[in-house]
Amino acid sequence: MIKHLVHIGFPKTATTWLQDEFFPKVKNVNYVDKCIVNELIAFPNAFSFSAANVAQRLEMLDMQGGFLMSSELLVGTMNRGWLRGFWPTQNAQRIKECIPNAQIIIFLRNQPDLIASAYLQYVKNGGNYSVSRYLNSSIYNLFSFDHLNFLNIVGLYVSLFGKENVHVYLYEDFVANKQAFLQQFCSEFDLDVDFSNVNLEPINTGLRVGLVLPKRIANAFYYKMFPFKHYLFPIYKWNVTQSFVFDYLNRLSIFGKRPKSKDLLGQKNYEFILNYYKESNRALMEQFGLHAMSRYNYPL
Repeated sequence: MIKHLVHIGFPKTATTWLQDEFFPKVKNVNYVDKCIVNELIAFPNAFSFSAANVAQRLEMLDMQGGFLMSSELLVGTMNRGWLRGFWPTQNAQRIKECIPNAQIIIFLRNQPDLIASAYLQYVKNGGNYSVSRYLNSSIYNLFSFDHLNFLNIVGLYVSLFGKENVHVYLYEDFVANKQAFLQQFCSEFDLDVDFSNVNLEPINTGLRVGLVLPKRIANAFYYKMFPFKHYLFPIYKWNVTQSFVFDYLNRLSIFGKRPKSKDLLGQKNYEFILNYYKESNRALMEQFGLHAMSRYNYPL
């Protein structure tokens, strides 16, 4: 049976590790990396997109025998906005038009941890808003709480591809036992992987607790992440210098562990997040039998 597997994210659910370390080592399907996926599906504007052109390009890439494609940009990245839902909706419809028999793969993560991880990534990438300012900047298309209403996204793909073709996984199950999770994942999709050649160590690591504030301050002296930050004045080549310095410091345990989500977000924001998602998460848990959500601190 020819496999057309499309992994759409969510961001901050080991997507980089899957794309760089695991998916390329699947031996019995062709891997389409996110640069090509974005070029084919996510980037074309509304007037230039053509499903026929996508099919032709896949044929040129010799993908007739099946493929596995992956890009979290299909569902929208955390720190680039999601255009009030139009972005993931358009991409879902494009996938349906181009790959009508696709098997959709979606990874979820409990929202407090995912949001905290996204904020740390925002700071690591050059931002310096406070957590509260970051969380309430959706008017600027930086962050949106609605983006992480998993029920909406999963429901959209179910409506397009059918429930039997939408496969939902919990990031926490992956972290709890990576080897067992991946072996089960491969079994479900009949994927051939040599696990002796797979490095299970994470690729992206968040800032240590003692470096969050210094990094926010350092980010005020270069323009990256414009306009979603505060800045004072640019220092020549500071972008490169501070990046090197903080990458080194982040390896040192003296700066503490990665901050806990509740501590990073603050009590008020944390409670708001719990209340915001509990109803949709309950519905999702029941509809897909994702009862492990209750073990992993999903708002319920």
